[in-house]
Amino acid sequence: HQHAGTLALPTEVAHELNNATHLLRQSISLIEKGFPVIYATSLLHGSLQHLESVKNDHRFFELPYFAPDHYLAVFSPLVLPLLLPMIVGLVREVKRFRELQNKVDRC
Repeated sequence: HQHAGTLALPTEVAHELNNATHLLRQSISLIEKGFPVIYATSLLHGSLQHLESVKNDHRFFELPYFAPDHYLAVFSPLVLPLLLPMIVGLVREVKRFRELQNKVDRC
């Protein structure tokens, strides 16, 4: 399926999406070639049917929304214990570096 590289979709859903986009491209091609609009409209109707089947598929749903404070509540107990020693170490290294620079400047 063409969508497999970017979206995690069931095979049948990806097949329906590919059919819908194929029919859309065909309808555009017919209009560009000068065919009557009714031919393109029938292809658009077929594409719409494929898209509606994807929309109504129970396996294809929107991801739930989580507020930023929810992420903060979940990830702060994991991240803060890692960041605290890193920040303390960075402050120590900055102090050590300044002391070394002062010693080099005195000499």
